[in-house]
Amino acid sequence: MISFSEYLNEYEQPLTVIYEVTGTLGTHTGKRLLVPADLFLSNSTATFSAEKREQAVYFEYPRLLRDALRLNLPTTMSVEAVPDAARFDMPKEEVYSLSIVSDAKGFTARRDHIQNELLVMPKDYDMLRKYYSQFEAKDQESVVLKAAPTATAAGGN
Repeated sequence: MISFSEYLNEYEQPLTVIYEVTGTLGTHTGKRLLVPADLFLSNSTATFSAEKREQAVYFEYPRLLRDALRLNLPTTMSVEAVPDAARFDMPKEEVYSLSIVSDAKGFTARRDHIQNELLVMPKDYDMLRKYYSQFEAKDQESVVLKAAPTATAAGGN
């Protein structure tokens, strides 16, 4: 069991957790591996799947969700491609942004979701549903990884 209580007073410092995960991380496609840009949202379902709504949608409180996920890769892998950055707005109510940056060691995904509106009336449901569909689809996009080139011995053929 891991105790985090010793780190709670250091809220300005990053909280790092190292653990082993088993299961399928991504999808192999030949020499490439597709992994979800946000591992924690990879199997999520649509929030607003119904086409019509007769009652208002009520959110309990405004909120700001700010996620940053850093994935360090083994030296045998490198990032080939990342999804394009995105920003979706629902005027005066919500904003979503996602950016993914790669480097020689892996990639970092940053995701922000600001929600201000507490009550969305049925007449605005289509706009709300479209907005959520856009960013939830973006959350499901993949980072393409490939086997890194191996160093050859000097003078070897």
